[in-house]
Amino acid sequence: MPYANGETILAEGDTTDAFFYIVKRGHVAISKELAPSRSISKEAAPAAALPSATQGGGLGASQVSESKVSELAPRVSERLALATLGRGEFFGEMALLPGEVPGKVRARGATVRACGHAVCLRLHKSDFDRVIAPLAALREEMAARQEDNSTREEVSNY
Repeated sequence: MPYANGETILAEGDTTDAFFYIVKRGHVAISKELAPSRSISKEAAPAAALPSATQGGGLGASQVSESKVSELAPRVSERLALATLGRGEFFGEMALLPGEVPGKVRARGATVRACGHAVCLRLHKSDFDRVIAPLAALREEMAARQEDNSTREEVSNY
């Protein structure tokens, strides 16, 4: 799938898809939202956020307390850059794991955006499970054989 510069591929907290991605071309940036801060002062708060007598708030802008301004001021958030991935690297692998509630998709832990033009291959969890199922059965069989071999070695050592 092609993505334009800055386009959001995954949004932090989203639970609407269960795709795993591999970067085919270009780069993607992974970031996480830091806790929102409330560092906007009374002077910087937009007038529309302050109640006025005409809006039914009963107070003029000059009568609003500093604590009320901080409640009404828009939240400012910052993002923490976690990684930049390029060709052959992958993201979204947590979507392949079972959710906390059976049948539910895990919430995305970070936001991923295209850096410039990027192309990513994507694989849905159901397709991944279908591909990996024979390998899981093979792994279980190999583990059982190893256990049998270990048991035989212990018996032959007596």
